[in-house]
Amino acid sequence: MISNLVSRIRATVAQALPAGDGAVVLAVSGGVDSICLADAALAMRGDKPAFVIAHLNHQLRGEDSQADAQFVQAFADRRGAICETGIADVKALAESRKVSIEVAARDARYAFLAKVASMHAATHVALAHHADDQAETVLLRLLRGTGPAMSSPASAS
Repeated sequence: MISNLVSRIRATVAQALPAGDGAVVLAVSGGVDSICLADAALAMRGDKPAFVIAHLNHQLRGEDSQADAQFVQAFADRRGAICETGIADVKALAESRKVSIEVAARDARYAFLAKVASMHAATHVALAHHADDQAETVLLRLLRGTGPAMSSPASAS
């Protein structure tokens, strides 16, 4: 199964970066989906592009948020990967901008990922997504122009 995932990532990278130039930032929350993406991408070691792990601590879950950051850093260290971490006070950001926690978290995460991409001259940012992320699945399908219909996990991309 992992070799199939690595093959799909290789094909996607080849399509997105035909010359293989530039780094790719891997957004890693510490959840199963992002760890799986990072593990599979890092299995391509030696291939281009270079991968940089990026983790933002949103400070929303107390000690658990810090534990996630430590887990991601340890994961990167074990694999010899570059890891950039950041911290954002998402609750304060949401209150000051009068937006929801979700909007503030997304905005902080995207700003952090853009900063990491700039620091490493990365041309792309990869975010993990699994079929059970229904809201994201609908959004991705709408952006692709394929509509909001849900598919089975086996056919989801």
